[in-house]
Amino acid sequence: LKTGAVVWQTDLVREWGAKPVQFGFSATPIVCKGSLIVHVGGSTAAVMSFDPKNGRLRWKSEPAEPSYASPVLLPAPSGDQIIQVTRDHVLGISAQDGSTRWRYPLPEAGLTNVPTPLVVSDRRFLISGQGIRGTRMLEVDRAGSAVSEVWKNEKSIFFYCNWIADSRTVYGCISSFFVALSLETGAELWRERGQMDGNLAGSAASAVILRGDGQLSLCRLTAEAPRVLATYRALNDRCWTPATPIGARWIVRSQSEIACVALK
Repeated sequence: LKTGAVVWQTDLVREWGAKPVQFGFSATPIVCKGSLIVHVGGSTAAVMSFDPKNGRLRWKSEPAEPSYASPVLLPAPSGDQIIQVTRDHVLGISAQDGSTRWRYPLPEAGLTNVPTPLVVSDRRFLISGQGIRGTRMLEVDRAGSAVSEVWKNEKSIFFYCNWIADSRTVYGCISSFFVALSLETGAELWRERGQMDGNLAGSAASAVILRGDGQLSLCRLTAEAPRVLATYRALNDRCWTPATPIGARWIVRSQSEIACVALK
């Protein structure tokens, strides 16, 4: 942090047999129990755990075809698990040693799965994507060794944009539509135009949406309707990633620019 010097690095393709997908690596590493958890994908492992101090391998999971989704932590009562969506399955991986606790086969194996799973409780999480054929709520059993489907909505497919949820509702963008689904049933509660390919960040009470064309909006979201509080043209090129909060400011980027915006 003081000098910017590289402490360590590893080449996932050359050293670990990772298999890049069409648009390259997009999964975000996460820190869990002092380890750096990375979605690799390919012949070596679906997920690998590295020591963040020196880059040494701590554990690796079973191999699996890669996707664009990031790993997430599920704080299950039976022990923390890493949830990883691959091209063919959703995997529940022990955060302790990388062993597979359960696997959930996807209905359309081999298709693109982009959205990162959205954890909504210590045992429940949402998945969506082309290969998932809609949006589904899954639940891990109390032993942490099996997963079951709570509900599915085959009409609402979140393709690649980031999504958020509160205690009752999940919010996200599906192409040109801004959509809300009930967490209890999966039913669509409302659908509005105006946030084309928008990536969400923050909370429902203060949601930041970076639209695909660079427009940034501050919104208040409820199960009844969205309310746009302010908008700002932050960028003028194609935006693929959600905004990142740093204190009271937001960092946004497009294919050609990066900007820092203060939303008041």
